[in-house]
Amino acid sequence: MIVQEHRNLAVLAGSQALFMTSATMIILLAGLAGLELVEDKALSTLPVAAVMLGNGLAMIPASLLIAKIGWRPGFILGAIIGVIGAIVAATGIYVSNIVLFVAGNFIIGGSAGFAQYYRFAAADLARPDFKSIAISLVLAGGVIAAFAGPELAKWSSDKLFSARFFGSYLAIAGLGLVAAAFLLLLDIPRLEVPDK
Repeated sequence: MIVQEHRNLAVLAGSQALFMTSATMIILLAGLAGLELVEDKALSTLPVAAVMLGNGLAMIPASLLIAKIGWRPGFILGAIIGVIGAIVAATGIYVSNIVLFVAGNFIIGGSAGFAQYYRFAAADLARPDFKSIAISLVLAGGVIAAFAGPELAKWSSDKLFSARFFGSYLAIAGLGLVAAAFLLLLDIPRLEVPDK
């Protein structure tokens, strides 16, 4: 039981690190990429606003869906939504279409609505005397992102393809795929939601 708890915590912490690495990259790059895609520079932060809007709109539906289908399927779905969003955003960059780029960032924000619940899953799986440590360990996965995100953004921004930031969004899609695969190892019993 304790081995399973520790494995689940490692999966959640790793997933949090991957999510936060992507989030850090998006914070660094969405506005810069937007700047290159619009003539009116006042609109360059629309992609960042789209991420925040997508996140805010997805959080409650994500929690309801996770309660219905379980932690693992919910988190995997969230990661796949992020992959789709990153591919849409990368396509927007490649074809120089700000609407497509903003839409992709909105979808990525929706995936973040799922990832916000990693810490709650940690609390759900941990023994009562271990809950606060479990939550801290999962959130500590974000510390890795503070280093990995900027480095990956710098490395991928224009080294892979001629369209600047295209490679970065492909890297974000790759992080989402790794997270989805990693989350297959998660084994938390389904939440029991009492009937009203």
